Formats: sequence, C-alpha cells, structure tokens
Amino acid sequence: MNVLIYRPISLTALLLASAVPATWAHAQGVSGDASGPQAAVNRSSDDIIITARRTEERLQDVPVSVTAIGAADLEAARVESLTDIQQLAPSVNITPLNGVGTAATVSIRGQVQTSAGIGVDPSVGVYINEVYNARPANLDSAVFDVSSVQILRGPQGTLFGRNSVGGALLIETRRPGADFGGYIDASVEDPFGYNIEAALNMPLGEQAGLRIAGLRQYVKGYSRVVGADYRLDDTNRWSGRVTLDATLGALQTTFIADGFRSRVNGPALYPLPPNPALMTRSNPIRAAYLDEYAESLTRDYWLASQDQRTYGHSDTWGISNISTVDLTDNLKFKNIAGYRWQKSDDLVNHDALAANLLYTQVTSKSYQLSEEFQFQASLFEDTLDLIAGGYFFQERGYDRSNSYVFRAPTSTARGQNRFTADNTAISAFAHASWQLPIDIPAHLFGGVRETRDTREMFFESRNVLADGSTACTVSGAGPDCKGRATKTFPATTWDVGIDIKPIDEIMLYGTIARGYRTGGFNGRATGLTQQLPFFSEYVTSYEAGLKAEWYAGGVRGTFNVSGFYSDYTDIQRITVIDGPSGLQSSVGNAASATVQGVEVEAAVILARDVRARAFYSFIDPKYNTYLDGGVDRSDNEFPFVPRNQAGATLDWVVARMDGGDEFGLNASWSYRDGYFVEIINSPTTKVDSYHLFNASARWDNISGSGISAELYAENLFDKKYDRGGFSVYNSLGTANVIHGAPRVVGVSIRVPFGAER
Repeated sequence: MNVLIYRPISLTALLLASAVPATWAHAQGVSGDASGPQAAVNRSSDDIIITARRTEERLQDVPVSVTAIGAADLEAARVESLTDIQQLAPSVNITPLNGVGTAATVSIRGQVQTSAGIGVDPSVGVYINEVYNARPANLDSAVFDVSSVQILRGPQGTLFGRNSVGGALLIETRRPGADFGGYIDASVEDPFGYNIEAALNMPLGEQAGLRIAGLRQYVKGYSRVVGADYRLDDTNRWSGRVTLDATLGALQTTFIADGFRSRVNGPALYPLPPNPALMTRSNPIRAAYLDEYAESLTRDYWLASQDQRTYGHSDTWGISNISTVDLTDNLKFKNIAGYRWQKSDDLVNHDALAANLLYTQVTSKSYQLSEEFQFQASLFEDTLDLIAGGYFFQERGYDRSNSYVFRAPTSTARGQNRFTADNTAISAFAHASWQLPIDIPAHLFGGVRETRDTREMFFESRNVLADGSTACTVSGAGPDCKGRATKTFPATTWDVGIDIKPIDEIMLYGTIARGYRTGGFNGRATGLTQQLPFFSEYVTSYEAGLKAEWYAGGVRGTFNVSGFYSDYTDIQRITVIDGPSGLQSSVGNAASATVQGVEVEAAVILARDVRARAFYSFIDPKYNTYLDGGVDRSDNEFPFVPRNQAGATLDWVVARMDGGDEFGLNASWSYRDGYFVEIINSPTTKVDSYHLFNASARWDNISGSGISAELYAENLFDKKYDRGGFSVYNSLGTANVIHGAPRVVGVSIRVPFGAER
C-alpha cells in the first residue's frame, strides 16, 4: 500500500471523476479484483462504480452525497489506518476514542460517538465487505489490500438501517481475480518503522479463485517518555485475510476470513491547562499535579510524562459470506452473513502526567452475528428498480472498567463497573426507483424500513476497597451489586427523493431522509436513575445537490456540490461525572439541534500528465435546546466537529521513457478547523486548526520490470498539531490532547508479479 505503480492521477483525484478513459481505469490497479462484485472501478464501462444504494451504480448517476476512493488512491495517499481517510473527503473527522490506541471514533456531518461501551451505539455505520461492525475497536483490521472506500454522508436509515444518522463508511477489500499474480510492498521510514504488505492471487480452475493477503506494521513511536525506555504513539500490528470466490452455475459466492492483532503502548496524552476551580493545592495529589503540569510546559513537544506504562491490546477475527443468485434475467437474490469476535484491553493515563490523578483500565469482549437477505428486481422494461429484504443482528459481550482516581493502577482500591449486554435487531426494508415517463432522464425514488432493537443489560457497579472487599454503589441494586434492565426500541425510517438530468452531463437531485440511532443503557451507571434507558436519537435531513461532468479542450473534469439541513431530536450525549465509585460516563437524551452545511468536490485532468483535485466542506451545528443536569448548554459547540475542512492535490507525471520508466511528483494539502474535545466546551479544551502538507517523488515501472519505488514525506513542514483528546475538566479538573506525528520521511518499493505486474 506504500508505492504507486502507474499513477497519472492525483492521489485522490478518483474521488469524484466519473467518465474516464480506459487507460485511467486500468491505472487504478484493480486488475486483481475487477471481477469482484464491489470493484471500485468497472473497467468495461470506464466509470467509478459504487454501492451506496446496495446495488452497483455509476458514481455520477447516484443521487447521494458520496465520496468513492479507489485502490490506487488509497495507496497514493498512504492510507495505513482508518484515521488517514479523513484527509480524503469532506465532512469527515476520525480521531482516537478517549485516548485509546485501538479504537477510533468516526464523525460525519457533525454526528459522533464518544463511548466504546457495548450499551451505546455509534452514529456512523461502518461496513466491512457489507457486514456492519458495531464496535469502534479494531476498525483498522480491514485497511490493507483494499479495493475501495465509500463515504456516504447523511442518514442512511432505509438501506443501511440503524445507527447511521451521520452517514456510513463502506470498506471493500480486494477479491480474487481470474489470473495468477500478486505483490510485495515494503517501506522503511524515520522515525524508525517498517511496513510489509503482500498479496497472492491464485485461480482455482475457471470458476474459482483464492486471494491471500497480509500486513505487518511496526513503528517505534514518535513520543518519548520522561525517564522511560519505551515510546508512545507506536504501531505494532499483524493482519491477515483469505478470500475464496466461486461461481457455481447461477450462484456466485465469496467467503472472507480475516484476523487482526495489535499490541501498542498507546497514544501519548499531553495536558491542557487545568480547571482552577477544582485543581487546588489543598489536596496533595492535586498539588503534585500542578507542579508536574508547570514542568510539562518546559518540555519538548513530543516528550510525555507518566509513571505507569500504558498499553493497548486488541484482537479481532471474523468470517463472512456474500452470495448472489440470478433467479431470472430481472431478479437477483443476495445473502450477506457475517460473524465477528473482538477483544480489547487498554490502560490509559487520562491525567497525562506522572501524578496518579486518573488512570482507567478497560477490558471488553464481544461477538456479533448478522444475516441479511435481499431481492433485487428490475421491472416494467427496466423502468422500475426495486430492492427489498430483511436483516437480523445479535451482539453479546461484556465491558469491565476499573477507575483509579488519586491512586496508581497498581492499587487494590478502585472504582469498578462491569456490565454484560445482549443486543438484537430485526428489520424489514424496501426501496424503489421509478424512471419517470418524460423526455429527459428523471427518477422518483424512496423507501421505508421497520426495525425493532431490543437491549438487555446486566449491571454490576461497586467499589473495590483496599483490603479487597467490595461495596455496592447503587442502593437497592440487588444481591452482589447486580441489576438487570431490558427495553425494546421500535423505529420507522424512510427516504424520498427525485433526480433529473436536464442535460447528459448534469444531474440535479433532492432528498428527504429519516434516520435514527437506537437507544440503550449506560453500563457504567452508578445510580438507579442512571440505569434507566436512554431513548433513540432521530434525524430528518433535507438535501439538494448537483453532479456535473464536462470535457473541453482536452480537459476533463467533475464538479459535485451538495447542501443539507438536518433536524435532530433526542440527541444522545455522554458526559463524565464524579459518582460514588469515582468518575463514570453519564448518557442521556440531552438535546435537539439543527446541522446545516455545504460540501464541494472537484477534479480536473489537464492533458495526460497533470491531475488536480480539491474538496471543501462547511458544517454549522447548533443546539436548539440542551439541558445537562439542569444547566442550559445550548450555546455550546458540537465536540470533534471542524466547521471548515478542505484539501487539494496536484499530481504530475514529469517524464516517460522509451523503456517504460515513468517519473512523477505528487503534492497534497489538507486543512481543518479547531474543535472542542469535550461536550461541555470548557475554555481550554479546544484544539487549534492546522494545515498539513505531504509530498512524494516516484519512479514507476523501473526498466520495464513493473517494480516501483517512492520517496515520500508526510507532514512535510513538521507542523505541530493535535489529533484528538479527552476531557474530565468539569468533573476532575483536567483535559488532554494527542499530538500528531512529526515529519516522517520514508522510502518504499513495490514488486508486483503475474497479472498484477
């Protein structure tokens, strides 16, 4: 994933381009997976093919605000983790979740999840090979040998169901091709690290194929620790995947098995100015913290301090099957089944200093089983396209957290929250698109989905005392501090819209969509009131957009723009409170709000050798009402939401030699506004805006061998910036941020063989 093969295209130009020459489509590096059902580029039609409406369609013909990123663009942008994707599309922000190195929070159009617990669901649905992933842990498990990434913005409650009020992120991995081939891709970089990725594609006769892919990543870490022999912000992961594809008459079936393992010290947390109302010298530990904080202001930017070695351990494996049967020429049956298992164990130093003010240790384990079937039909001489089906989902698991407040994590005494959950969902849906009987292409479309979510939670909240005994923190919780609660959350979601092409090169569309995020229980509750359910969050979104493509004077381009207005009710908000067993999360339906904004994406191809691409988004979220414990916070900004985001890329093929050698340069820029790292918007908990620049020089097809080499620099100007954080400013008095990586310089080489040469 670290070297370009032949890229006369910007590192992200494929995001919007629609009608492209066949040589461009071939250059996207899809030869190994073009036969797969979800290929990002269909070489026979020369267009970008997406699955935003659960069926294959041309990007510029889909009345949905979506960014599609092909395999070569992901390689060129050096996408090695889920977080890297945020630099490639508007209205997307991806940050580490609560300082945990193995989990990420995905925000689209201002909607964000700030808890990893099994009782609280995300606001953005993440799908890996069409299988929904409920938990934010281990989402990096799929980011290698990828065919495409699609970012769908706005509620997707009809076709993608629950927990997609902000949008959906679809990751498709490469499928077996018809010919033998593969690649080995290796890189080394400073600070010391290396990356080895490889894939092998093997045909098994004329009707089947096998693809095996693996990834090994190691980065020593760019953050040093005072007086320690280890580093933070490190990477240490292994990933593997086996994909079997077979055609048996009318049946096409794909089996995918994958595994992921990560062992890191975690991100370095750096303190923000403390809350003067809480951080006083009357307490000896707080006094020590203030002294340590004063000293931290004199340290190097990437020099952290902590007195216990933190860690993040994560394991995931899963298996899925996608099968389709052509029942007739106009009717297809599709089945998507998946099973995933994950376990994580994290120790985080939230005070960000060697002061033993707050450590948390959280262990979670869960599995999920999902089953979806679809009937896809084209009726009445292809004027009516219909998709209908059903979905079942079950998730079981536990979460065990220990909070060490004013003590080291080696202490016996601690606050302890343990809970087990059983979550199920069942739904039925239908969606149709009707071609209007008028002289220009136009469609009416819409659909509906009925869902029932049932949540069952078993609570166990207590304090563990210094002698090892326990004391319940919830009066009346029952024997052994345990309690039980169950609740069903029904929901109806829908969408309706129209698209029209007044001329072939321009499509106009408008949609109204209803989505929801299911309710649940706060497993870390330490009171009977907190153990009551919080209810589902709903959104009604109105969107209008334009998709245009043009060709003039040897210049080809696309221009897409969308504007949206979203009305939210019962927004779920998570705050940290100081409860009877220490700090706990409190979840409630705190607010109603509106979110409006605009998104623009454009790409141009200047002759054969120069490609340019740019994007911009503006998001304006505002609370209508927001009462937090009786306090009016309606003037607060949304957390983790940059109001302005932008990016641009220029790619230049400098020279082509007679022997097939090619030399190119690439430069990219991205920008995002500052944002708060907590819901309450305390004055010192907002990170600054920043610009990032990347650059690379490449030598492709060396001496006609197909081998490519690249010299690259990320964060070219060594910008100091923050990429997330966590706050207990109003409960404990502290907050922290995670510093982004300094300049990274590396060299990579890619050796393809067989059909992928």
